[in-house]
Amino acid sequence: MVLKHIRHARRAYAVHRPLFPGYIFVQAVPQSWRPISGTFGVRSVVQNGDTPAFLPTGFIESLKAREKCGVISRSLAPFENGQVVAITGGYFDGLVGRVVEMRERDRAVLLLNLLNRQTKVHVDTRALREA
Repeated sequence: MVLKHIRHARRAYAVHRPLFPGYIFVQAVPQSWRPISGTFGVRSVVQNGDTPAFLPTGFIESLKAREKCGVISRSLAPFENGQVVAITGGYFDGLVGRVVEMRERDRAVLLLNLLNRQTKVHVDTRALREA
C-alpha cells in the first residue's frame, strides 16, 4: 500500500491505495500457469511474448525494506522546491527555470521566464537536469 493525498470538496486527506492494483506476485515457478490463471480475480499472467514476465531478483525485498506500518514510503524527489534546473529535450529544450512544486508520477512544476512573463509549466522530471 502507498499513502495517496486526495483533495476533494475543499478538503485534503490521505488514503491508503494499492501500489500495484489488480496484481499478485508469485514466488515459485509452477509447472503449469493454469491454476493461477484460473484463480478467481486473476485476469491474466503478465507476459513477454509467450513467456511469463519475471521481476528482477530482490525487487520485492527492496519494497519490503521501504515499508513502514504497512505503507511503502515513496523515494525522495529528485529535485527540491526553489532549485534551478534546465530542461533537456522537447519544446522547452535548453530553458532554465525554478522548481515550484514536485507532483506525483515524476512531474515537476517549473516557473519559466517566457516572453518576459513568469509562466508555470508542468514537466516530466526525466527531462530535467541541474543548471
